[in-house]
Amino acid sequence: MGVVCGGLEFQRTSESRETEGVYWKYESMLRLMEARLGATLTASGALFALRRAAFRPLDPRTVIEDFVIPMNARSLGYAVLYDPEATAIEFAASSVSGEFTRRVRLAVGSFRALKGFLMAGLDGFTGIAFVSHKLLRWVLPFLLIALLVSNAFLLNKSLYRAALFGQLLFYLWACVGFVFRHRLQRVRYALIGYFLLAMNMAFLVGFFRFVAGREDGVWQRVN
Repeated sequence: MGVVCGGLEFQRTSESRETEGVYWKYESMLRLMEARLGATLTASGALFALRRAAFRPLDPRTVIEDFVIPMNARSLGYAVLYDPEATAIEFAASSVSGEFTRRVRLAVGSFRALKGFLMAGLDGFTGIAFVSHKLLRWVLPFLLIALLVSNAFLLNKSLYRAALFGQLLFYLWACVGFVFRHRLQRVRYALIGYFLLAMNMAFLVGFFRFVAGREDGVWQRVN
């Protein structure tokens, strides 16, 4: 055993409860299922324990150390365990705009560390979990753009017209959530579209900052 990761519980505002809060319930469920299959990928930076022998020195530019450290431990042959009964309390960003700032920084760190992850040689379900839970999430903004653009050239069939209509409904949902975000804070799931679109845009911004060589490695508190 090299790393033991605990679970996070968030203190939330009215807005973050209906955005980040809903997402975190889904994320926690994924982590628990991955743990049952021995495929825990990441730790919560607020709460994890590391065996000294499982630590490898980090690149000074590392941003997502709570992901890199467990992955390094795996590459050294150590197991990573998720224990949901060990919990810490953290304060969520009070708004989607605050979370957007944090996700841009995480995106830069994710793309910067991607080469190392791909060379880690993850096998079995751990490799599947990495691709489905992490890698696809990082490239999802590009897939959404490709889906929308390609769909525009396939309107001669009813199936693709329905698909385009569904996409436009999603973006309309996101726009309504953004415009009326203060009024819809107490309406369940009303702000999820806005949150999901904003987080994907954050990864898109983070990718271009990574390509441009921007150094976004300094941790900043978000409000």
